[in-house]
Amino acid sequence: MTKSKYICRYKNEFPDKNWLVKEDRWDSKQQTVRETQFTLGNGAICMRGVLEEIPYDSYPGTYIGGLFDRTGAQITELVNLPNPLQFRMDVYGEKLDPVAMDILHHKRTLDIKHGTLFRHTVYKTTHKKRLDYCSRRFISMHDKNLVVMEVALTPLDADMTISMQTTIDSGVTNKGTVTEGRKRHFQSCDISSGSDYVYRCVETFEKKTLVAYASALEVYLEESCKLVSDRAVNLRVKKNQTIKFRKYITIKSSKTLSIPKMRRETMKHLKTARKRGFEKLTSDHNKAWEKKWNISDIEMNGDHDAMRALRFNMYHLMICGNEDNDDVSIGAKTLSGEGYRGHVFWDTELFILPYFIYSNPSVARNILMYRYHRLNAARNNASSKGFEGALFPWESADTGEECTPSWAKDFDGKIIKIVTMDEEHHIVSDIAYAFAHYCKATGDDHFLRRYAIEVIIETARFWATRAVYNSKSKKYEIHKVMGPDEFHENVNNNAYTNILAQWNLKTACEWVRRFRRTSPTRFSALSKRLNIKKGETAAWKKIADGMLIPVSKKKNLIEQFKGFLKLKDHRITALNQHFMPEIPTSVDWSEVGKTQFIKQADVVMLLYLMSDKFTYAEKKKNYYYYERRTLHKSSLSPAIHSIVGLEVGDEDKALHYFSHALSTDLSDIHGNTADGIHAASAGGTWQAAVMGFAGMRPLEKAISFNPHIPSHWKGIKFKIWWRGALLDVSINHSKTEIHIRHRPKKGKILAEVYGETKQLKPNICNCFLHPSLKKKGSRRRSK
Repeated sequence: MTKSKYICRYKNEFPDKNWLVKEDRWDSKQQTVRETQFTLGNGAICMRGVLEEIPYDSYPGTYIGGLFDRTGAQITELVNLPNPLQFRMDVYGEKLDPVAMDILHHKRTLDIKHGTLFRHTVYKTTHKKRLDYCSRRFISMHDKNLVVMEVALTPLDADMTISMQTTIDSGVTNKGTVTEGRKRHFQSCDISSGSDYVYRCVETFEKKTLVAYASALEVYLEESCKLVSDRAVNLRVKKNQTIKFRKYITIKSSKTLSIPKMRRETMKHLKTARKRGFEKLTSDHNKAWEKKWNISDIEMNGDHDAMRALRFNMYHLMICGNEDNDDVSIGAKTLSGEGYRGHVFWDTELFILPYFIYSNPSVARNILMYRYHRLNAARNNASSKGFEGALFPWESADTGEECTPSWAKDFDGKIIKIVTMDEEHHIVSDIAYAFAHYCKATGDDHFLRRYAIEVIIETARFWATRAVYNSKSKKYEIHKVMGPDEFHENVNNNAYTNILAQWNLKTACEWVRRFRRTSPTRFSALSKRLNIKKGETAAWKKIADGMLIPVSKKKNLIEQFKGFLKLKDHRITALNQHFMPEIPTSVDWSEVGKTQFIKQADVVMLLYLMSDKFTYAEKKKNYYYYERRTLHKSSLSPAIHSIVGLEVGDEDKALHYFSHALSTDLSDIHGNTADGIHAASAGGTWQAAVMGFAGMRPLEKAISFNPHIPSHWKGIKFKIWWRGALLDVSINHSKTEIHIRHRPKKGKILAEVYGETKQLKPNICNCFLHPSLKKKGSRRRSK
């Protein structure tokens, strides 16, 4: 590859290549994929990585977490808000545009270490004159209401007259189905401009939420700087002279402020930002990102490509994790697109949440509080279907009511009826599991007693009425469900569903018993508020103890659901271009439910979540049986197979699945990255690294590590929060070292590594030798 003669003006600001994701040429067919990949955000606001010119077929997206509207749509959806990034540039009457003009050079670079998008393009006009175009922008991680961008233009062959227009484009819409068409979910309610600003406020139709934008534009030519009052600017620029445009944008949203007060607060914020200046705002933003990465980063010594890909996936989780608002969660496509209309699934609690539990517990708490705030909606949902307790919706938006669409396209393009909201009730236990996971890892007893126990009780109540007693089998059974494997609908006694329901019921019994014993006064108040009846927990225990768990004694297997092993058992004979299994041509998609082909990890997911419930032999037997029948038609599947594969010694497959999950959006494996980042897969990659290769598991009294470091890696390093302590973990083939970087306020920290348990001591390196070295008589003291 020949080295370009064009040098980006920002090149010296780039960190090392392991922090960079690049686009090396313009490809219009990849435009919307790149827009997703290059999304910027700060946990509150995200913007798709569009080119400033907004070329043909570009899809600008500006999203605020938790902001939904249904007007003109079949179901509630995430609102696409006005785009403030648009710059229109003209030279000699020609619009700068990669579709309309020749491109001699084009590169974009996402700096994931600092959440900044850089661009360098060299255009050639029809007059054969070249124009060097550079830009950079970021959504401030330091100031959650601020967006900053810079565009620099340099004529390379002759003087040029450059015309520039920039605006806050309110013409954007949400995508829609054929029957819906495109929709706009807001209307302008306040517009003004002055000598040094432009202001626009919009109001959503349904909930009347205000979203205000204020922007200021500075123009730099040589040493001079001036504010531009007119949004259309014509300037004469000499050859090799650079003109820079710096735009400051403040964005605020509110459900309570008046329109005049919204304007005052937004304009005040803009004035403060401009006063601080571009360089200071950039520095503050970079430091905020570095502070986050100081805790979140994972170093994989020996596989830099995997490390860069993992950082890319973690970056996309970080930009949609809100630290300040406990009324929003994270949708299946993050805030980088409108796939699944921004809805929240079980993905959030089981695939995304663990990353935040151990890297940023405040975000994890907010994600769980989103569910808690919608507990009454879940109670109403259960009641409407004839059950007690809480039934959380399969797809959730702002109210916590069910918002799953009734119809969708299947893999073969046919329209199918959606029944997930009626059958995938495992989401109830998934959410309960997430609350318990957070409490175990953080030791947040106040959260457990104030919020989590109520969720555990109400979810247990649901299962107590959802399970039915079968007098023939003398077991409690759960009928007409769908497990994580969505190829098989309306089945009875799905193992994943039944075992998690059993866990939910037993956990509720244990928590109630413990709370009654340790805090009798508080428990009395809770019991009165929730109307816990005498004998209710005894009934839960009876149901849990009598729950039917489908097991084939003949094959010594967990049966995915009752009757699964009687289905047609075809063999996978072909792999696709990503070396993933393909459905045989002899099997029609409409008939896949009559086979043992599996969409995604189901029993294997169970082996992961309930790891301590199964022996090594049971895990191995079930993993290999189901792995050979899984088509991985969900991005949720590969990472989980990687983790369990490592547990049972299938390292080659585990590495393959890990690599596949890492590339889900970097390589657009599923062909729908344009609709947004696959958030669950991103969270799964973190779990594969930490729970898989590092072998981490949260135990009742200790944090445990049983590493599986690949032979071509030298080691893995990362930090985690565990019960108020920040632990710095370093693992290689011979030892595991743990430092306490931040001490908890109270309590001791225990770690179990290679089966050996120690109390971790501060200010020293707590070292655990690999068992193979101990057998040789190696000894080393902690230091």
